[in-house]
Amino acid sequence: MTDQMRPAARTTRRRGQELVDAIHRAVIAETAESGVSGLTMEGVARRAGTAKTSLYRRWASPEDILVEAVLRHYPQESPTPEGGDLREDLVRALELFRALMGEATLGRALMAVFAEGLHRPELLERMTTEVYEPRGGRFTRTVLKHYAARGRSTRAGSPTSPPTSVRP
Repeated sequence: MTDQMRPAARTTRRRGQELVDAIHRAVIAETAESGVSGLTMEGVARRAGTAKTSLYRRWASPEDILVEAVLRHYPQESPTPEGGDLREDLVRALELFRALMGEATLGRALMAVFAEGLHRPELLERMTTEVYEPRGGRFTRTVLKHYAARGRSTRAGSPTSPPTSVRP
């Protein structure tokens, strides 16, 4: 086959959301493998198959990429709209959390974030304000607030005050 007959080679260069998705997957995998303190732009770029300059155009640090990636992948619990079964909604929220922490890569990355937070409380504060709170706060809080708004539990979100409509 001559060069004129050969189809053009397909480019492997990714752009836009495809590139961002690859970078998010890479930073989560790097965090799961190396921990937060082991994150580098070089490592994330290598794993994502892109140049460091692609990262620096959008993020100032690997931690910035990590926060954005976790925000994008962190699940949000959603109680039943009519607020019919508090117990079932709480069980579903806890199952969602269990599934999240059981995920091989994202769960390990989050455990690395929590571990790093023992030494760097500002990291946990950042994750709380930029990820957890925008996604509903701690697991079960969204459900408890939902039911409290409907008069179905007391002091929503209070760990010392059990909801009033939980079935035994």
